[in-house]
Amino acid sequence: MGCDIHSFVEICENGKWQHCVLEWPCEQSRFCEGPFSWRSYWLFGMLAGVRNYSAIPPISEPRGWPDDVSYVCKLEYDDQLGDGHNHSYFTLKELLEFNYDAQVEDRRCTIRTAYGGFDCGATCEPGMGEMVTYRERLGKCFFQQLETMRKTVDDPANLRVLFFFDN
Repeated sequence: MGCDIHSFVEICENGKWQHCVLEWPCEQSRFCEGPFSWRSYWLFGMLAGVRNYSAIPPISEPRGWPDDVSYVCKLEYDDQLGDGHNHSYFTLKELLEFNYDAQVEDRRCTIRTAYGGFDCGATCEPGMGEMVTYRERLGKCFFQQLETMRKTVDDPANLRVLFFFDN
């Protein structure tokens, strides 16, 4: 069974967080309602350590959702109780300040199973992976979406991305 992300953008206006719908520029996200809404276990691992077969350090362990979420996001949260997991969020400021050029070892590998099939969700031993940067693995769409969000607000601390996962 696969894992998907559900993500939402909120903007703080006059001290209150409001749900915000943006247009996402990228062929990967043309059917997505929120940012980073394509299935990428590398991305999920980076955001919250979810399906982290690559064994990369996440930006942060899941934080839960803040108490002051918008009405729309609160409804989504309540609707997914039981199915949704690893709820978290980042401000745009945090996402912009992250070092995407840091070198990390991508330890995801494919192994042959005992039954002759393949397991593409395996993690190899330390030192057996490939050295890459977050930027290389995240791809163009991720950074296009960060830029879209950056253009939306004057202060990146006034925009946040909330997300959770399901499987």
